[in-house]
Amino acid sequence: MDSKLTQKGFTLIEVLVMTVLLAMAFLVFLGSLNLGRDLQNKSEVKSVQAILLHDLQEQIKSRRFDENLIAPWSGDLGTDVQENSNLIFDGSNDFVTLPDFSYLNDITFSGWIKIHTRNNWERIFDFGKGGSGDMFLTVQGGRTGGDLEMTLHPNPGAYTIDPGVTLEDSQWHHIVFTYDKGGAGMKLYIDGALTGSNIYNIKSFSDWGNGQNFYLGKANWNDPYFDGEMDEVSIFSIAITSEEVTSIYNGGQNADLRTSFGDYQSAQNLVGYWKMNEGSGTVISDLSPSNNNAFLNGVSWGIGSGGSEISLSDFDDVDDFKNYQIAQYADHPAFGAQVQVEYVNRAAKFRVVSTVPTEYKRVVVNISHSSFSTLTDTLIIGAGL
Repeated sequence: MDSKLTQKGFTLIEVLVMTVLLAMAFLVFLGSLNLGRDLQNKSEVKSVQAILLHDLQEQIKSRRFDENLIAPWSGDLGTDVQENSNLIFDGSNDFVTLPDFSYLNDITFSGWIKIHTRNNWERIFDFGKGGSGDMFLTVQGGRTGGDLEMTLHPNPGAYTIDPGVTLEDSQWHHIVFTYDKGGAGMKLYIDGALTGSNIYNIKSFSDWGNGQNFYLGKANWNDPYFDGEMDEVSIFSIAITSEEVTSIYNGGQNADLRTSFGDYQSAQNLVGYWKMNEGSGTVISDLSPSNNNAFLNGVSWGIGSGGSEISLSDFDDVDDFKNYQIAQYADHPAFGAQVQVEYVNRAAKFRVVSTVPTEYKRVVVNISHSSFSTLTDTLIIGAGL
């Protein structure tokens, strides 16, 4: 063969061997490039899986262990049906006794009301001790020409807000009253909007001494009882902001002030919270850290249509994540998630599923991918954690 290679002493066979070796080396090089890409892709997928796993676990850990505060824990794992009950006042002799808040300086009252009929001075709430120091909201005020009236009696004197409405429309309305002693004074909000204020800010419950009563639907004076309905009543130990009032209103009548507001800063100042979802009995559980129950006096229960927890924003318990699935993430279509929740026993090292409620729950979180293996991690969550 007359070529430069053969002229330099390479035989034909040697040239062929060299050609084959070069081809093989090139194939190995291409393979290493593909392997490098595969490893990089796998690394990127695992990183995304780890981020999604961590985010979902944090969502789960931010919920309560159980809706019940003490044993026995809930018997069924999974989402709950919300009965959405409320209180009905007959206008004759029905009222609710709240805990003693006479230690407070500042206060926020928040609640949902529906007015059936109105009488002069008929009370929505009345806190204090009548003429010796009192704050009350009436459906028909004597100082407001028949509108709603919010009045503070510091003894002596009376300071009033007239919101300019009657709310006599048989519809649910959200009412918030805030009092900032030494600060902004009195403000009244209806359905998320500020409807009136008064700059009085000098005296409050802490100035009025013993013997105060905190009623829903009844006066500390000889005035008519409330005729209507109430739901979702809460008391804060501060005057919350207008932005927070709007957040509560936008959350709706079935919102949970403990979990539903993300960066809702005033939750730590919640000193009384009665969702009124018991549906029967004479005791309303306080869901705030204070654990101060309220007591019914003749009030009856109304049961709403109810609904189910169907999304993360509704979940208030680790139980709710049982069988929770994300077919594919909107921002990461190749990824999905699945959660399984079971009761487990410490004695069995959390490896054996219990058929009855225990003090521990095992939460298994899986983040899947269409082309790579699933990333799995397990949380053990105990009562009180």
